[in-house]
Amino acid sequence: IVGEQVIEGVQVALSNFDRLNLTDNTRKILHILTIKLTEKAPYGAGITAEQIAKARSVNISLDEYMSLCGLSDRKEALKQLRNNAYTLFNISMTWNEEGYVINPETGRKRRKKIYWSARLFDSTREVMNLDEDPVIDSTITFNFSYDLVKYLCQKYIMPFNLRALSINSHNHPHACALADKLMEHYNENIAKHKHIRISVESLLKACPEMPRPEEVKENAKSNYLQRIREPFERAMLALRYEYGIIEESHYCNGGGEPPTDEQQTKCKFKDWLQWL
Repeated sequence: IVGEQVIEGVQVALSNFDRLNLTDNTRKILHILTIKLTEKAPYGAGITAEQIAKARSVNISLDEYMSLCGLSDRKEALKQLRNNAYTLFNISMTWNEEGYVINPETGRKRRKKIYWSARLFDSTREVMNLDEDPVIDSTITFNFSYDLVKYLCQKYIMPFNLRALSINSHNHPHACALADKLMEHYNENIAKHKHIRISVESLLKACPEMPRPEEVKENAKSNYLQRIREPFERAMLALRYEYGIIEESHYCNGGGEPPTDEQQTKCKFKDWLQWL
């Protein structure tokens, strides 16, 4: 069984969907692996096949995973690492993107829409089918797909706050997704804006486990409050006070001014979605 989801224009497919789950821990492991790849991979348009082949193999040990994610239960951590590795080995992606092709004779670039189709990691059929344990001596080796490494070596490198790896997803189920979105949005806008703003609605869309507004009964303000707004605000407070990922944040209107007393007392859910 294959599960599919479109995320910001990228179609993500997960094989063995009936046996695997994409969790916050899966995303954390992918972040760790991407950071490791970034440290060793070449950067720019002139990279060679030999450089890509050398860089694409990345290891993660159980001790390293536990240290980065602040885990203490070795048995549970090993279970997490193994299960989420199975998930990562079963992910593939397709997407269209505006890019360039280079004329080999003239060296000139020409804009072209490029269709990408890539597995996240190469693996054996036995590992993909969960018939072979990817953990060897408490370590897992991940081989990023060749085409994906070639693609990433020409893309922007985004700083990542390692504190996000220690977020307790049980206590704060939406905090990891919010941290990812905030870091991405901040890094895309820091060079252009002194004060960086993003709508509540955009942040909610980045939380895959958050109920969608249309799923919550209409005309039931308490449902919106209890199922969406309160969990969102708890996660934002945790990112600020518990994990130190956010230094400061507050609600505001388009010009940066805070919501008026009237806005706050008479705020409807649809109005709250548009707050920044």
